[in-house]
Amino acid sequence: KFPHILIQALSLLSLSASGEATSISRDDLCWPHRPFKPLPPSSHRKKVCHVPSRGDGSDDSAAILRALRNCNNGGKVVFDRDNHYTIGTALDLTFLRHIDLGRTDISVPSYLCIYNTRWLKDLFRPEILGTIQFTNDTDYWQAHSFRQVFQNATTFFQLGGEDVNVYGGGTLDGNGQVWYDLYARDNLILRPILVGIVGLHGATIGPLKLRHSPQWYHLVANSSDVLFDGIDIAGYSSSGNEAKNTDGW
Repeated sequence: KFPHILIQALSLLSLSASGEATSISRDDLCWPHRPFKPLPPSSHRKKVCHVPSRGDGSDDSAAILRALRNCNNGGKVVFDRDNHYTIGTALDLTFLRHIDLGRTDISVPSYLCIYNTRWLKDLFRPEILGTIQFTNDTDYWQAHSFRQVFQNATTFFQLGGEDVNVYGGGTLDGNGQVWYDLYARDNLILRPILVGIVGLHGATIGPLKLRHSPQWYHLVANSSDVLFDGIDIAGYSSSGNEAKNTDGW
């Protein structure tokens, strides 16, 4: 089994070095125990789209949406490392099919020392995103965020579709401080949940860093076969107003 794993690793590394998008089996990411039933396979990715960042705090939503549409159905959307992306528009991403959000520049270590399959997991799940931050325009988000009526909650965006992978160590920042302070003045406001998974089937979410959600960090609804892997959650209030109801799920 070990030689087979090593051959797979080197094969995928060669594809990444050439700039060709690729994917790894979701079942291979479940370590050391397998899921009780096989997870749906992820199809090969053949196209790469890079998302440009304005980098000045203005809205990057149009560029993000354009890249997702261009690379839908068999591509990978790359949020380049060290870039800062701003989202000021509620994005309905339930149209996604056979797409990854990640990066292709996997570096090969100067020495190869594999002791178990966990090494493969770490190798193929590097930091892949810059920082994506939602704006602090509470009036806009209260009017336009997606209402999840059955939970009396809202989400910044809705991620759905089939065979979608969002991974690898970058940061989603909910800009929660302005919401913690607003909620202290009016506890009837609806604060957006950072990650909305709605109607998603066959997916991998993470590793990701989630920071400063206004409310819960995840809402998952009407979805199946979604693997969460390496979710790093942290947040706090820098004022006297507590960050309330910031559950992970």
